[in-house]
Parts: sequence; structure tokens; C-alpha cells
Amino acid sequence: MIYFVSQRRDVPFLGVFYLFGTFIVCCGIGHLMDIWTLWHPAYWLSGVERAMTAVVSCYTAVSMVTLLPQFLSLKTPQQLEMVNSILQAEIERRRDIEEELRQTNQRLEARVEARTAELEASQAQLQEAQRIAHIGSIDYDPNRGEIHASEEIRHIYRLEDTGDRPLSLKDFLKTIHPSDRAAWWQAQHQLLHSGQSLHLEHRLQFPDGEVRYLDIKGEAERSPSGEVVQLYGVAIDITEQKLAKFQLEQQIQRIQLVAKTLERVWSSVDFDEVMQVIVNEVRDFLNVERVVIYRFQPDWSGDVIVESVSDPDLAILGEHFEDDCFRHDYVQRYRRGRIRGIENLATSDLPDCHKALLNRIQVKANLVLPLLWHPHSFDDEPELWGLLIAHSCQQTRPWPKPELEVLQQLTVQLGIALRQHNLITSLKNELEERRQIEAALRNSEAAERKKADTLHQTLQTLQQTQAKLVQSEKMASLGQMVGGLAHEINNPISFIYGNIDHAREYSEQLLELISLYQTYYPETHEAIADLLEALDLDFVREDFPQLLDSMTVGADRIRDIVLSLRNFSRLDEADWKVADINASIESTLTMIQARLSQAASRSSIEVVKQLADLPPIACYPGQLNQALFNILNNAIDTLEERLKKDQTFKPELRVTTDFLASESGDERASEGASEGAIVRIKIIDNGLGIPNELVERVFDPFFTTKPIGKGTGLGLSNAYQIIVDQHQGAFYCQPHSPSGTRFIIELPACQLGSTSKNTPNVAEEGAEEGAEEGAGQFQKFV
Repeated sequence: MIYFVSQRRDVPFLGVFYLFGTFIVCCGIGHLMDIWTLWHPAYWLSGVERAMTAVVSCYTAVSMVTLLPQFLSLKTPQQLEMVNSILQAEIERRRDIEEELRQTNQRLEARVEARTAELEASQAQLQEAQRIAHIGSIDYDPNRGEIHASEEIRHIYRLEDTGDRPLSLKDFLKTIHPSDRAAWWQAQHQLLHSGQSLHLEHRLQFPDGEVRYLDIKGEAERSPSGEVVQLYGVAIDITEQKLAKFQLEQQIQRIQLVAKTLERVWSSVDFDEVMQVIVNEVRDFLNVERVVIYRFQPDWSGDVIVESVSDPDLAILGEHFEDDCFRHDYVQRYRRGRIRGIENLATSDLPDCHKALLNRIQVKANLVLPLLWHPHSFDDEPELWGLLIAHSCQQTRPWPKPELEVLQQLTVQLGIALRQHNLITSLKNELEERRQIEAALRNSEAAERKKADTLHQTLQTLQQTQAKLVQSEKMASLGQMVGGLAHEINNPISFIYGNIDHAREYSEQLLELISLYQTYYPETHEAIADLLEALDLDFVREDFPQLLDSMTVGADRIRDIVLSLRNFSRLDEADWKVADINASIESTLTMIQARLSQAASRSSIEVVKQLADLPPIACYPGQLNQALFNILNNAIDTLEERLKKDQTFKPELRVTTDFLASESGDERASEGASEGAIVRIKIIDNGLGIPNELVERVFDPFFTTKPIGKGTGLGLSNAYQIIVDQHQGAFYCQPHSPSGTRFIIELPACQLGSTSKNTPNVAEEGAEEGAEEGAGQFQKFV
């Protein structure tokens, strides 16, 4: 069994066969040991053999228990036969498939052969198409370093003599134009090492001097790892396209040159500018070193009046030439329109004297065109005015016919420009004469107009002066009347105010006396008792002190009014003195209190006062009160106008004062303000406001926005005169958002010792703050 298993390794359950073989051998040895112990009592050896037999037997039994399910799963002979038949059918099917594969392979080989023939034909057609279109293809294997090129590539680069051997980059490099080799080599290097796409135009230069243009493109094929494994490229011979493009560019350049000349001739009246533009354009067009315009003198000598040079060392502008050869031999020819181009001065048939002249100015080849023009009429014979000359100073060159045709058109346009310049010059001279005559007439008219303006200004000044005198007289009369009224009221009210305390003392004594009588004489006469009852003594005792208090309050009020009248009139003060601005505002508001109070037709006007702590400043108190009075009355007028249109409107008049210290020091001494400081007064109303287009006129004399008969137009004008002219201050008018108007007064906070000459110009100091405080348009007067 052990031999069988060693020969049939494919039999399943090999371990069982080994176990059965070992068990049989052990049983046979045990029987032999039994026979052995009959003569030799070695029972221990027999026991060892039997123990080994028992172990093998037990292990075999255990193995059989585990292998029994596998034995039961073995197929029966019928099942094996069925499986065998299925396998046989599968083998037959695979044989059929192999036969079909063999036939298919034969068909594929036939197709490949046919396709190969078609590809060879296509390759031949492609090569023919590449030959016709001058397009060649190339591929490069970086690993082998071999270049495989099509026949057209070899033809384009003229590498037919290399046969079929693989090419190298050096074979191509030797035909690249020297100026393009660096760019070509750099592009090839980028394509080879980084796989960057290649698209480049370059030139080929062959030993016979022929130059051709190529357009090459290249792409790289990469492996999955990103490594460049193959390069492909094509080259297109674009020489014909380049030459056609060059010819087209030359044609366009010629057309543009003529168009620019025409545009300059008809758009410019400066003939020198036209000539300079033409010589610049001609030099760029011909690509030469010098182009000049030569102007003839009456003796047929000439001067170079315009030039364009590529190198300042070649300049001949302003030089005078005396060429006897030209005068005798060529003048008449050029008057008939001759055009002369010399390709090589050294080999030309020019006279020696003319050659010497041209050699002196370094000419190798030149082109001369006459400048003909018609000074009077186009029907007359043209006259020779000058020459258009082009010089090639570095090399000889031909002068193609298309260039000559273009330059001939330019000379015609120059003749037209010259005639136009001559006509314009004549017109300018005539216009200048007329202009001088008109200027003389205008000067005479201006002198008369100036006299009329002077008279008109004098009349306006007289009218303004008259109005100011009337207004000043009215205010002076009003001040005298107010001062006299205040004085007349002050005397009786002082008598009343001075006796109230005595009346209070006497009444208290009398009431105390009555109280004593009532205490010590309770039983009074019947007539006294009736009188006490009728008088209601208790009520009198209680009400009479209150009555005296009311009289005191009324007297105080009358005293304040009188004081305001005195402050407003300022009759008891000098013209220029130190005054309290806040007190002036208070007295002015007291004067217009009646207009601020509620009336039957409108509600009262709310006055908001924000008066800062201001130092006394030197000013004209009476005139300043008059200015404040005019501004406040103007604000009340506009509030009343808005109240007529809107009964629900709440009028408000805001008066504020501020002290702006000077830049040199912002601390104010107790005795006065520092030099350069400003006192600012703002008067703001929320009325109808002033339109932006009228802001600039609000301070004009006799200008008013009020209905006819309600305003004189002098209130704000007088305020302007008082604040700006007399106090050297500033007066602003700003539209106040969302409605209303803001007037800003800025006065220099100078002391009494300062004069009007030394008063600082506060308008400029406060202009920035005034602009920041109000948005929109404002008018400033200094």
C-alpha cells in the first residue's frame, strides 16, 4: 500500500493509506513477537510493539471518523460516467472553437495583408501630398537617439544624400539659418527634455545662398509615469506664403504711405510739417539712411531744407550746394518730370564732378524725383520747385518700379500741398490786414463801451450809497428814538421800582397795627366791624404781599426791556469798544420778541440758544446789533412764509456761538482772547431755504426773494458791509439740510488795542470748518 501511494500521488486521502499500511505491518510484527516469546521471554519488547500498534489503530480510527463525510461525498460510478460525458462534450466544443479561431486568424491575416497594401498605397499618397504641399513628418526615439524622417523632410532640408540612414539633430542644425539656430536649438531642447509642445517659424540657409521659411510643430508622447518616450513633428515649407505676405505688406505700406500723405496734405496747413512727415515716411518705406528735400534758388543753386536721417553723423540739413554740373545738364530734364535712380554710384555714368559731390556726403546709391507745382493755374506749365532725394549710404541697392510709382504720387501730393500752402499764406496775409482793421474798430468800440460801463458803475454806486444813507439815517433815527424812549420809561419805572420796598414795609406795619387792635380791642365799633367784613381783611393780608411781588416782577421786566433798548441803541457807548457778543444777541432777541411770540395767525417760533462762554471782543456794538437784527428778521420772514404754506409746521430758530482759538495757543487768558482767535455766530432756521442758484446773490444790494413791497433787498447787504468791510470778518450763507438756511458770522476776537489793519482775516482761517459744517453749496464773503 505504501508503494501504491508513492506511485499514485493523485489519489485522495493519502494519509489513510499510510495509516492502514502501518497498522498491518504492526499487526504482523505483533504475531511474530508472540511466537518469539515462546522461546525467549522478552515480554517488555512485545508490550512496546503492542502499544505502538494500539496507538496507530486509535489514530486510524479517529481519522476515519473525520474522513467519513468526505467518503460519503464521493461520486458514484454513474455520476462519474455522467461527468465524463460532460467533459467529453466540453472537449469537443473547445475543439470547434479552436477551429473557428484558426479560420478567423487566417481571415485576419488576409485582412492585415490587404490593409498593409492599402497603408502602403496611402503612405505613397501621403508622401506625394507632402511633396506637393511641402509638408514633411518626423519622429524621434529618445532612447535610441534615432530620427526617422519622411522623404519630403529630407527634400526640404536637402538631406537626400544621407540615404536611408537614421538622422541626427546635427544633420538638421547645419541647414538652420545662423540667426535662428539659438531659438531652434532651445525649442528642440525643451521638447526633448520637458515634453513641452513646439511651434516655431525659422529660416533655412543653403550653401547656394537660398533662404527658405519653415513652420515646424512638435508634440511629445509620454508613458504612464510621465516620461517622454516618443517625439513627433511636422515641418511645412511656407516660403511662398512668406513672400506673398511680404509683397502684400509692401503694397499695404505703399498704400498707407500715400494715404498718410494725403491726410497730412488736406488736414494740415503747416507745409513744413507736411514735408517733415513725408521725408520720415519715405525713409521708413525705402529703408535707407537719408531722405532730403532740396529747395532751388533762383540761380539753380539750392539748400537742404528738410531731412530725415538714421544717424546724426549723416545730417546735411541747411547745407548750400553749388553744382554746376547739375545746373547745366539736369535742370531741364527734371523740369520735364525725369526720375533718376542710381543703384551703384561707383559704376554709374554720372559726371565726375557730380560723383565727387555725392561721395563727399557718403552716397552709395541715390534716387532723385522732381517736385513740380503750379503756382498760378493747373493749365500752365509746372515749375521745378525742388527735389525729393533718397540716399543709401551703407550699400548699393536697386530701386524697384513699385517704389518709384509710390514716390511719384508723393511728389504730386507735395506739389498740391505747396500750392495749398501758397494760397493759405496769401489768405493769411489778407486776413491779417482785415484783422488789424477789425482790431482798430474793436478798440474804438471797447473804449466807448468802457466809458458806458464806467457811467453805469457810477450810477449803481450812487444808488447803493443813497440807499445806505437812507437806511443809516433810518437806523440812526430809530436808535435815537429807542434811546429816548428807554430814558423816558426808565425814570418812572425807577420811581415805581424804588418805592415798592417802602410800600411793602408800610403795608406790613399797617397790617401789624390792625392785628394789635384786634388783639387788644376785640370789641370794636359797629361801623369798624362792618368795614372789616366788607374789606375781607384776611384776604387783603394774604394777597397784598403777592400784589407787591407781581409789581416787582413787572418792574424787573420793564427794566430788562429798557436795558435791551439801551444796549441795542448803544447811544451811551463809543464807536469802537469791547463788547459782549452774547449780550448783543440777547438784546437783539428781546427787541424781536414780539415777532417770535405766538400770534392769531400762527404758532410761536421756538428759539434755541447755545451760547458759549465768549471773551469780550473789540467791535462796533451798535452796527453789529443792526446786522444781527437784519439777519434775525430775515430768518423770521422765511419761517412765516413756510407757516403760511404748512399750518402743522413747527418753526425753529437756532442761535449758537463758539470760540475758536488760534493755532499758536488754544488757552485763553482771563482778560481776553489770544491773537488770531475767532468768534463764530450761527443763525439757523428751518424755513423754506434759499435755492442753490440764488445763494451767490443773497448779499447783492437790492436783491430780495420776498414778494414786491415786503423787502428792500438791503438788510443782508448792510449786514455784509458791517461784518466783512468794517469788522474784517467773514459772512457765509449755506443751504441747511433738509430745509432752511444757515448764516455763519466769524469775527476776529481782537482786543481794544488792535486796529482794523491788524485784525486777522478770519474768513480764510474758518473756511475749512465752514465747509465741513454744511453740505451743499455755500457762498463766502471776505
